[in-house]
Amino acid sequence: MNNLLGLLIAACCTSEIPAMLKEGLKPNEQVVSLVRYSDHHGDHTLLLTERELASKSGAGKAFNLAAMSFNKNGAREWIVRDGAECPAGSGAKPTFFPNAAPVTDLNNDGTAEVTVAYSLTCGTESEPSEIKAIMRQGDDKYAMRGQALVFTSAQPVSGGTPKPDAALLLPENAAFLDHLRNIWNETSGSVARENAPRSPLQELEGEYSLHSSPDKWGYSKAHISIKRLDDRHVKILLACEWKHTPKAACDDYFFAKWHNDGVYLQDRNTTVRRIYFSPAPREIALAMVSVDGKRLYKLDSFRPASGPPSDGTLFRRLKRAQQISVSPENLRVFGPYNEWKYENNRLEFVKTTP
Repeated sequence: MNNLLGLLIAACCTSEIPAMLKEGLKPNEQVVSLVRYSDHHGDHTLLLTERELASKSGAGKAFNLAAMSFNKNGAREWIVRDGAECPAGSGAKPTFFPNAAPVTDLNNDGTAEVTVAYSLTCGTESEPSEIKAIMRQGDDKYAMRGQALVFTSAQPVSGGTPKPDAALLLPENAAFLDHLRNIWNETSGSVARENAPRSPLQELEGEYSLHSSPDKWGYSKAHISIKRLDDRHVKILLACEWKHTPKAACDDYFFAKWHNDGVYLQDRNTTVRRIYFSPAPREIALAMVSVDGKRLYKLDSFRPASGPPSDGTLFRRLKRAQQISVSPENLRVFGPYNEWKYENNRLEFVKTTP
């Protein structure tokens, strides 16, 4: 949460709902969360409510969700409504994630952004949970929508990739995009099925420092940082220094995606790259091969590091790789990473590092 505005947030119990707001509630509408916050427009109150109704089809239940912001005089400023009808016997119902309602000022313009997240699932085993993260900034509304990753014994892995509103892809809304993606990832992770296998991306995530590199075209020092972006994707950042030309540019970035049959590197500019990961010692081998994949030119090995590089050169180059990976121009030219192809170059999990 951004504290530059001194935003005040307090989750309160139902008895603390102001009388003028309580009078506006519909029959059977239950308050699940109350949040008070302030920005340069004044003091506000956010109510999250759930309402259960008879289904229009005559079987099961209908559930309505509402997020409403009021000013200090009790006038409603905006409302977000959603809901779903659930068949009889459903194991779950549409509901808010009340702890995922942060108030921020990401663009430092003095107007608070309010984010609410909720699930529309009815809880059937074969149906992935529909997760939405909605952000309001006054009259403006932004959303990240998608199905949480779900595993069942009867079908392949499904879901796990959120889709942002088109407005979130504008360069000036980059902070909003990152914020809503983080909220969506956090909430979607909380509804993952209990029988979900351990994601291989969890094993990959971490920091790695150079252990060995060949004399020819080798590194004098290098660092790899792997961060999970969501349940299906990781970002791999490389910072390095060439042995024979230490001042030459030496950094790069890649994305990788978890398919049902393994983890694959992005298809773009990875033709001669091969990455091997040994889970037990958590070691990485980074290879450069011929275009046909039959000849090995270079092999660098990396071992786990305790954190980001302390070396100033590597730290700066790692930061540059990160900045390029999220640059608005790259997004405009290549599109978002979750729409790229990941088909031809598998990141290999091996018992021992090659």
